[in-house]
Amino acid sequence: MALSIIETFGAKRFLLNEAGLRKVIELIATRLNKGEADPRIQYELTRQDRSEYRTKSIEEVLSDRNTGPTRLQNLKVYVNSGGVGTRVALFFDVRKENVPVFFSITGDDREMVMLLGADLREASEIIVKRKPIRWVAIPLAIIWYYLMRFFITLPQPRPASPALPSASEILKNPDLAAKLNYLIQRQQADSGGSLFDGLVAVLFFAGIVTALWILVANPQWKYIVPGNLFLIGKERERYDRLIDIRDKVVWGVIVAFIVGIVAGVIVWRTTSP
Repeated sequence: MALSIIETFGAKRFLLNEAGLRKVIELIATRLNKGEADPRIQYELTRQDRSEYRTKSIEEVLSDRNTGPTRLQNLKVYVNSGGVGTRVALFFDVRKENVPVFFSITGDDREMVMLLGADLREASEIIVKRKPIRWVAIPLAIIWYYLMRFFITLPQPRPASPALPSASEILKNPDLAAKLNYLIQRQQADSGGSLFDGLVAVLFFAGIVTALWILVANPQWKYIVPGNLFLIGKERERYDRLIDIRDKVVWGVIVAFIVGIVAGVIVWRTTSP
């Protein structure tokens, strides 16, 4: 009785470069060969302009320009070995966010199917690792806390109001309407910064909630942790360029911003009475 195995890698994303594709194909071919005829391998590629083509040459796949309207969207690899009666299907699809990587193995040799399935699961260099983005929440919370403290110390904007007479003058005034008008104007002047206080409170709450969400969810933003890419042809050059820009932004802008905030807080604390 034939045995079938299906694996989706937990719906994780992929980064498939030349080394990764060669290793996977070599792993399958080595396991299926067993001294008999080489397994038959066929590649099917779908581009962004919906054009498709089939080839039996991995060199033709790796020489694809992979740019613009011809950017690869889907790669299917079919391996058939008549000698051991095993069939392998390996799919990579950038359009399927839920299941971007998929493979199935079917064969009469149950031990062969199990061993090949274990080998493919261990070929984890094609799968994007989840990066610990949650560490960003800690400096974000600290920066947000000190920013809110800084805003609280700023002079609160108050609406312009006419100069009020002194309390002693109002007490001496026998006009009850004048006294009532003084109380109303005084209350308006005292509550002028309530809107500013409410805005600061809302911003503080939003910052803390954002930091907690990053800490718990550990989001994998595609510009920080790219995934579902065929890193061959021009796409490899674009990927390297994006990673270089990302690193410069992280170490140039964000770090400089944090250092500036910390320095500002230190100066503020040391100079404030």
